[in-house]
Amino acid sequence: MASFLRTAGRVRTAVPHCSVGITSRAPIVARQRRHASAAAAAVADNGEQPFFPDEPRLPIVNTEIPGPNSRREIKRLSKVFDTRSLNMMADYSQSYGNYIADLDGNVLLDVYAQIASIPVGYNNPSLLLAATSPEMASAIINRPALGKLPAARLGRDPRNWCLNRRPQRPQSSGDNHATPTFFRGLRQLTKKHDVMFIVDEVQTGVGATGKFWAHEHWGLDTPPDMVTFSKKAQTAGYYFGNDALRPNKPYRQFNTWMGDPARAILFRSIIQEIERLDLVANTAATGDYLFAGLERLSERFPGEIMNLRGKGQGTFIAFDSGRRDEVLRKAKGKGVNIGGSGERAVRLRPMLIFQRRHADLLLERLERVFLE
Repeated sequence: MASFLRTAGRVRTAVPHCSVGITSRAPIVARQRRHASAAAAAVADNGEQPFFPDEPRLPIVNTEIPGPNSRREIKRLSKVFDTRSLNMMADYSQSYGNYIADLDGNVLLDVYAQIASIPVGYNNPSLLLAATSPEMASAIINRPALGKLPAARLGRDPRNWCLNRRPQRPQSSGDNHATPTFFRGLRQLTKKHDVMFIVDEVQTGVGATGKFWAHEHWGLDTPPDMVTFSKKAQTAGYYFGNDALRPNKPYRQFNTWMGDPARAILFRSIIQEIERLDLVANTAATGDYLFAGLERLSERFPGEIMNLRGKGQGTFIAFDSGRRDEVLRKAKGKGVNIGGSGERAVRLRPMLIFQRRHADLLLERLERVFLE
């Protein structure tokens, strides 16, 4: 299954050409055992029980990235697609757990995860079961089209039905963070002026910050009026607790599909996996461990890690780098896929199954990059 990853914080996937089978991870494990070096194998596992026992222990980098197979596929795609921002051609049939593979046999620790969109690992067995269930087949084949998008009228009369939302952290302009005090003050202002308080949890929701929802960190006196979500939910939606927000007539919220039952089935399995493995608590603990390691690196390399942010926010961590693009490129060459935001921010968006062993590996590879 070939796909591709974009730079500049954008991810798109190609139409799959073959089915994903969990048994396809065997070649990765075999190559991993052949290529693991004694020095790299010294990365501590902290005595953890791995969530994915057959997951590669270490990255494998056989070629430059993108390699010859990826470049050939990118050239082919360029006839029908703008490929100028592509930097990697992913092979999802060979990806597993925290590791993403490409068409050249490279296997990278993925701490970007399609910009925070992969919740519980590539080819997660529980999600594969859900995806191949009769319930899923029925939802896909018989997906109900319950309405239509009134395109001719959409946005024609932008009056008081238009809503302003507050991204809980602006994500595409440098990954800027704010304090709970700021958000509590913002909530007080919205209450004072009778303005809806809509929290965008597209990236932060579903466990990424060590809470299921990031706004749980803020200590709000009253909850948000509305919360939007997507990414790790593998679907897009919102919820609200104020009955006054319920439309007074039907068809006020209206489009062709009115939701996707197949995605709801997948999200249910994701939540079950999160609860079964206690992944929110894992993310909180791993995030504290990773942040402490990055603090130590920032003391040794103050010009490489600047404005480190995200303490106490799970693995939702970012920092600035004066040579950001070079750091990302060299990290990929050392087997770690990391993303950027804005002009110089490095943002970490690992999966909920990211553990201390993975944090140790990330820190070790970053140190090697900084020493060059």
